[in-house]
Amino acid sequence: MHGASMQVRADRDELKNTSKEFMLRYDEVNSWRYEGRNRFFYYPVTRLMTYFMGLVALAWLLLALNSLGSGFGVNFPLQRFPFLFALSVDALVLALIMAIIRRVDDIREHRDDVIRKQKRKKAVE
Repeated sequence: MHGASMQVRADRDELKNTSKEFMLRYDEVNSWRYEGRNRFFYYPVTRLMTYFMGLVALAWLLLALNSLGSGFGVNFPLQRFPFLFALSVDALVLALIMAIIRRVDDIREHRDDVIRKQKRKKAVE
């Protein structure tokens, strides 16, 4: 995933240098990601894949905890449903909070980039 994102950035930088009109149109088309209500609901695909992998890892952990001791005929407290339910709910809430914090950081970063570009543009004029 990291290699693909590096290639996309390199291609985009090349297009910026060769076709400024195309890049202006490209930025205009992609502006929905950072404007209006959509800016809170858009997440890059790579980030969603990462979140999904984390949730799958959590599911495997819960399965392992659920089966812990069942092969030995021992009942561990980790097998009890309330414990597993609380653990999964806590993990999901933590993931949601982390996703929201990350999205707010993305929005702030984009806003700062726009302000920097405007300042550069005014400095050139």
